[in-house]
Amino acid sequence: YIRGKCGCRAPDMPGENTIRVCSPQMMLQCVRPNLAVFRSKEDEICKCPIPCSTTHYDTTISYAKIPNPQMAKSLAGTMNKTAFEQETHGLVNPNISPTLYISQNYLLLNVFFDDLFYQETISTPVTTFSSLLGDIGGQLGLFVGASLLTLAEIIEFGFYRGRGAIRQYQKDKKERMSGLEKETSCAEQVPLVENGNPPK
Repeated sequence: YIRGKCGCRAPDMPGENTIRVCSPQMMLQCVRPNLAVFRSKEDEICKCPIPCSTTHYDTTISYAKIPNPQMAKSLAGTMNKTAFEQETHGLVNPNISPTLYISQNYLLLNVFFDDLFYQETISTPVTTFSSLLGDIGGQLGLFVGASLLTLAEIIEFGFYRGRGAIRQYQKDKKERMSGLEKETSCAEQVPLVENGNPPK
């Protein structure tokens, strides 16, 4: 999003060696305003899935005043007047104390890992298909007293019930057919009356 809007990236954003870093002026004029817009409309602008893996470093800052007496003596001994003038380009009073100058202009930066171990967090689904079946079976067993044997009995009951219904239907059908045949035969045996006189 920021790359599309500004054509560059903030220093803390991914894209090393592929996207140039924004200048301080671009950070103030473009990156910060667009980041504010992005954060206010993040759900509308980006439907980003959860990343498969992330790396996060906890940072802490500790500081102490430098130089200590031993370091001041060591640095002052290596800094002669000529070197001092070359380093300060003649813009600093050459009579200033080297210790004072070092304490105001030098910085000792030490970057290191606080702990030599890492913590891995793995996200897994709360419910899988097997656990869902286990939960359903457990609930049925707790509240209904059901088991696989009960399921087999229900299937068996349905089978015999259905077979009985089919047999009863076939039996009723045969009885109806036989009743119709009897009525037909009786109708054939009744003599016909012609002109009110029975046949001879």
